[in-house]
Amino acid sequence: MMVEETEEKPRSGGISRFVMMFMIMLTFLIILNPEMRSALGNGMSLVMNPVIGFGGAYPLLTLLIAGMMTSSISILGRHFFVDWVEMARNQKVMSAFNKERREAMMSQNMAKLKRLNEMSPEIMQKGMSQSMNQLKPMAFTMIIIIIIFSWLYSFVADFAIDPKFSVPWAFNTNMLGSTLLPNWVLVYALISIPFGQVIQRILKYFSFKKKLRERGVLE
Repeated sequence: MMVEETEEKPRSGGISRFVMMFMIMLTFLIILNPEMRSALGNGMSLVMNPVIGFGGAYPLLTLLIAGMMTSSISILGRHFFVDWVEMARNQKVMSAFNKERREAMMSQNMAKLKRLNEMSPEIMQKGMSQSMNQLKPMAFTMIIIIIIFSWLYSFVADFAIDPKFSVPWAFNTNMLGSTLLPNWVLVYALISIPFGQVIQRILKYFSFKKKLRERGVLE
């Protein structure tokens, strides 16, 4: 019975890694293939245009909602795969380990350095496992985000008139103009990144609070 369980874990882990790598490759294929991106964008327009397109009358509102949607998808996907308490613990352990190692090297304490080097593979394995847990949701959520982003490309390209709007770096700029990147992409990033950070901090707060209550630290 024990043999079956030990054999099953590597197999399921290998399958999950394969699926993750496949999804990441598919995401990059969508990004790098303009025809596929255009086809996805046009297909999504059947759903997204009636929901948040507003007939192109309120492009900034459309970008706002789309940015909030993609940020929420990304943050929620990562949140339910990552144990934030365990991550904080691992970061503390890694920081303490590196500090002890530096001190041992500076003081030339070879016995202590040898013990730390023997512990290093186990600590590194925990760090790699933590990184893999963060990558798992990204492989799936990135495809959804890229599909929505492909629709935004199609949505913006269909403007009959280039909308004007004010942003922190210009009082009167064109949606289809470019400042390093297309202006609409910069506006999208300006909306989605801060919103994502707020959502992540809120979710972390409730996760830590729940863990502390489970351990009897909070009532």
